[in-house]
Amino acid sequence: MSKLKELKNKTTKEEKKTFTTSDFFKEDQSFANKQKFEQEFVKLSSYDREKIEIFFNQLSNGLKLNVSIAPTYNEEKKLKYYHVSAQSAKLNRGYKLPDIEGVTKLINIYELNTYKIDLNLEDVYDASLS
Repeated sequence: MSKLKELKNKTTKEEKKTFTTSDFFKEDQSFANKQKFEQEFVKLSSYDREKIEIFFNQLSNGLKLNVSIAPTYNEEKKLKYYHVSAQSAKLNRGYKLPDIEGVTKLINIYELNTYKIDLNLEDVYDASLS
């Protein structure tokens, strides 16, 4: 077996750690601050909250996503947004994902592909209140 094939087999056999709500709000707040997340989330429109829920669900279901490299700024809402679209023949439209506390870091973790992400917005929001 070639060295490249050995490397590929080794990489695919490694189990990824699961990234959960407790990782999102670590005690040292190195990932996301609970209070800041809750404050920013509450200020969002219901449309924007729904997009965050969709994003968490897509990540948790292992859907392959295309996320813009950098957010764009919406002057009217005074908020940055990432553009997200799914890599699927069935889905051809994307959405704007609000960049609130923890979202940029979550996108970075997703793109590194080192964790299996298992987040539920209801759990994350409830944890931000505790």
